[in-house]
Amino acid sequence: MERNFYDDDDFEDFLKQKADQYNLYPSDRVWDTIYRSLHARRKWYAATGALLLLTTMVFISLEIVSTGYQKAAMNIVNDSVSNAHSLLASSVTGKDISGGSISATSPSASADANSTKTNDSKKESSDESDNELPRLISNPPFAGNSLADTKEKDNRSASGKLYMPMEAPLLELNNIAGKQDKEEEEEKEKKLEINWLQDRAALRLSPFKNKRYHLQFYISPGASYRRLNNYRDTKATNNISPLSGDPINVDGIVDHQPAFGLEAGSAVLYDISDRFILKGGIQLNFVRYNISAYKSAREMTAITLSSATGSSSQQQTITSYSSIRNLGGRFPQELQNQYLQLSLPIGAEFRVLGNKRFQFNVAGTLQPTYLLYNNTYLLTSDYGNYTKQPDLVRKWNVNAAMEAYISYSFGGLRWQAGPQFRYQLLSTYTDRYPIREYLMEYGLKIGVTKTLK
Repeated sequence: MERNFYDDDDFEDFLKQKADQYNLYPSDRVWDTIYRSLHARRKWYAATGALLLLTTMVFISLEIVSTGYQKAAMNIVNDSVSNAHSLLASSVTGKDISGGSISATSPSASADANSTKTNDSKKESSDESDNELPRLISNPPFAGNSLADTKEKDNRSASGKLYMPMEAPLLELNNIAGKQDKEEEEEKEKKLEINWLQDRAALRLSPFKNKRYHLQFYISPGASYRRLNNYRDTKATNNISPLSGDPINVDGIVDHQPAFGLEAGSAVLYDISDRFILKGGIQLNFVRYNISAYKSAREMTAITLSSATGSSSQQQTITSYSSIRNLGGRFPQELQNQYLQLSLPIGAEFRVLGNKRFQFNVAGTLQPTYLLYNNTYLLTSDYGNYTKQPDLVRKWNVNAAMEAYISYSFGGLRWQAGPQFRYQLLSTYTDRYPIREYLMEYGLKIGVTKTLK
């Protein structure tokens, strides 16, 4: 029996080509799952640390400033009370004050000096009583009940001399004691007059209250959008040419629409003057816009990165598979580019007109921003497809905001409302991506402010 064996290599190549036609490619969900497992990110650690640090710094600053104001206020109150005390003491004593303080005479000494003048007028009438007092105490007429005392009483009555009964020395002693009590009461009244201002000041004068700091909470719903600008290297050409010549207007070949966005945050305000206010705080921004695209079969796409030197030999190309087309397709699909940002706005406000109750203000802030979350679709180099490349999205950015608002003070709170515009200063993507995207927000800012006691 005859067997034929073929050693031709062409037959193996033929089988290999046929097998390659039946390659299986994983879906987008599989690639996304692999990417997330290989690039685990710590999203919330940085945000939590930044919020904790900011809150700690704000409370420390408020405590330091409040302590300084209280010490200064107490010094002012003590100096005022001391000066008023000196003035009142001088008016009572009738003595001069030099150097802003009372002379060596104390309040009690001054009172004694005033009482001395009063006592001089009564000196003649009181000397006799004062001299009589020791004698009456040492030798009282009613000391004994002997017969000699009785005879002496009878002799005095017979000779016509005035006889003082037993109650008379007691009345004399009471009169002398009453005079001394009256003088003591007068001295106490004068001392009370001197200490009256100090007591009243301690009760009525309160320390200076710090009303320069204010706490504000606000929310700003509105429309969020983006501005696109395609950038091409002038010294090098891309590996994949766009559908039309370069340069090209990106806005003309994409279908993007604004979407609802939201901003919320809080701030601490400090009054430099009646018209100028400094502010700083923390806020969250949710920015997004809609993308109209088409569902298609999976196909290979490429993004040619911009080179730093402009040399075509150093350009890099990122290839991936996408099932979303920007142009051409029969199955429309709606997508969204979404961004959640944490910002630390720092800026100032200026009062254009108004009074303490009704005001019209303008304000501006500069906002360092960290990207907490994003769901972003990037255009490929030929503008034909959308694909995801999280490594090309910038984490740190800077935003600027301007606003004008009308405020009204009612019930211890200041309510405000007015338009606000926020613009991203750096592109959403890194410099390697050839298309620049700048996010924008148009909102109505509503806030309430409370003065810190």
